[in-house]
Amino acid sequence: MQLGLTATPKRTDNADTYGYFGEPVYSYTLKEGINDGFLTPFKVLPIVGTMDEYKYIEGDGVVVKGDPEPGKLYKEGDFNRIITIPQREERRVHYWMDRFNPKEKTIVFCATQVHAGMVRDFINQYAVKKGWTTNTNYCVRVTANDGVAGENDLKTFCDNEKTIPTILTTSRKLSTGVDARNVRNIVLMRLCNNMIEFKQIIGRGTRTYDGKDYFTIYDFVKAHHNFADPAWDGEPIPSEVCPECGTTPCQCEDTGGDGAGEKKPCKVCEQKPCVCEKPEPEGCEKCGERPCVCEKLEIKLSDGRTRQIKHISSAMYW
Repeated sequence: MQLGLTATPKRTDNADTYGYFGEPVYSYTLKEGINDGFLTPFKVLPIVGTMDEYKYIEGDGVVVKGDPEPGKLYKEGDFNRIITIPQREERRVHYWMDRFNPKEKTIVFCATQVHAGMVRDFINQYAVKKGWTTNTNYCVRVTANDGVAGENDLKTFCDNEKTIPTILTTSRKLSTGVDARNVRNIVLMRLCNNMIEFKQIIGRGTRTYDGKDYFTIYDFVKAHHNFADPAWDGEPIPSEVCPECGTTPCQCEDTGGDGAGEKKPCKVCEQKPCVCEKPEPEGCEKCGERPCVCEKLEIKLSDGRTRQIKHISSAMYW
């Protein structure tokens, strides 16, 4: 007998699991896990800033690279992909760092690997300025481009007895597969419109730990709107009937004949279901991103314009 388990019951990213095992016989939601005490509840701080969107105005600062498009309104999804304003990111970093415990383990989700490196530097600089540390590994970046060094940093971060690194910045690498039980803060500095990925990101903080009554989500990107989506904690999405074989899940690749519905072994690994490692899409050789974000607009704001960037926040509890 084989038992299939998945932490992402929504069908978007795990068709192979459903195709092999069929429909789930039991589902246990995140809300139930929190209510039953198996998972840690959380507090969300939605943060609104005066530069969440941006339209270039002559005199704002120096255009370091590129040409601002006259009248164009740059929105959250554009920042750190087609436009970069370092002072905007730095002000965001200062805002949440002024409100958290500097000894608490924290994961910061950034728009790209380059953005994660920038945020790491701002965090370390501000931590030194605050007198919290002189260790340059207080915050480290863990992304696909960081290789073995990044994996070692992640392993150390997950060790509850170790205090350095205290903060990790990443783009997408740490949304899954991180068993760090003592994560107390998650900072969202990039959009997350995929419900499965959003649940996985929230899951980085739900591990229970002694003295951990809740964890905090600092939300700069309106990700808290996902909590109002029925898919946040609803029933699994029903699978579609295959137009070819007319069954759910699809049985097109069955061996057939014996009525058992057993899949053919993979031609490469000879396993069923296939356990071959699926390669990640190749990114740009320089920035590591896909699509490339090398040729983006960069603006260095004047001191006066930077001081005008303000933030406010509220609190929501789950």
